[in-house]
Amino acid sequence: MPPSMQSTVAFTLTQSDRREEPPSNALTRLLDELRLAIQDRGFGTTKIDISSLGYGGFGIPLSTGRIGVSLWPDRQSNSSWQIWILYNRSRLQRLFRIPTPADVSEKLQHIRQTVAEFLVLKEAHQVQWISVKEAHERLPR
Repeated sequence: MPPSMQSTVAFTLTQSDRREEPPSNALTRLLDELRLAIQDRGFGTTKIDISSLGYGGFGIPLSTGRIGVSLWPDRQSNSSWQIWILYNRSRLQRLFRIPTPADVSEKLQHIRQTVAEFLVLKEAHQVQWISVKEAHERLPR
């Protein structure tokens, strides 16, 4: 998979947005706000799924697969998060080695831009686009 098919951004919320709430409520609230921002850009989304492991996400269905957007806690602090953006093709397309359509890169770029603008609106700081390896290393243990 080309590196541009997956992106991860790590960030910390500002003190003014930091609320005294259970982590699962913060996760649900942030995912809902992000999902609405993406829907406002004209993308359809699936419902939000929350994992018992402390992360959640939703999908953006495409005719050739789906873009997954998930929110994970980051070890940097209790108000730090990671947003993962990943394009997945169907197994059948991978099996028959059907090339990824050109418009997928454009759609991924629109999602990345939407996420970047969302983080500006949330007044996030320490925003860093990080590698997949670093994202995995920064997950809570």
